[in-house]
Amino acid sequence: MSWAYGVSALVATVSATAVFAVATTSKRERVAALASVASIVLLVATWGSLRVARGTLTEVGEPLKVGVVQGNVEQGEKWVAGRAASIFQEYLRMTRQAIGGAPICVLWPESATPFFFDEDRPAADIVRTLARQARVSMLLGSDQREAGASRKLTTTRPFSFRLTAPPAASIARSISCHSVSTCR
Repeated sequence: MSWAYGVSALVATVSATAVFAVATTSKRERVAALASVASIVLLVATWGSLRVARGTLTEVGEPLKVGVVQGNVEQGEKWVAGRAASIFQEYLRMTRQAIGGAPICVLWPESATPFFFDEDRPAADIVRTLARQARVSMLLGSDQREAGASRKLTTTRPFSFRLTAPPAASIARSISCHSVSTCR
C-alpha cells in the first residue's frame, strides 16, 4: 500500500470522527472517538518526527534539482494590459536564472501565465523554445477557456497545467484541475 493512501485514510478517519463527534448524542461515545483519533494522530506524528530526525530519507536515492519560479503576482494584476508583457518577461528571466542551476525541471505556479496558453501561440512558443533550447522540462500553470456548444467561450478554468519536455518541447500532457483533488 502506498503511503499516499495512508495519509488519505488518516484524513478520512479524522474527518469521519469529527462528524461522528458532532452527530452523536452520547458524551461517552464522543469522548472515546475523539480520544481514539487523537491517539492515532499523535502516534503518526511521533513516528514521522522520529523518522525525519534519523535523516534516512535524505541518505538514499539520487537528489534531483528542480527550479522553482515564483513571481508573486496578484491574479487580477496579470490581466492588466500594460502589465501582462512585463510579467511574462519577468517569468522568463527567472526561468533562465533557474536553468543556470541545471535543474531537470522548472516549475511555474498555477495560473502563472498572463495569457491563455492554448490560445496565444506566439507566447506559448516562446516557453516551448526556452525549454527545448535549455533541454529542460517545464511544468507551468495557465488559465484555460472552454467553448460551449455554441462555440462561444463559456468557461474560464484556472489551474490548468502544461508540461513541456525536450527535445520536442511540445505539450506532453494537459491536465485541467478545478482543485487539488479534482483533475481530468
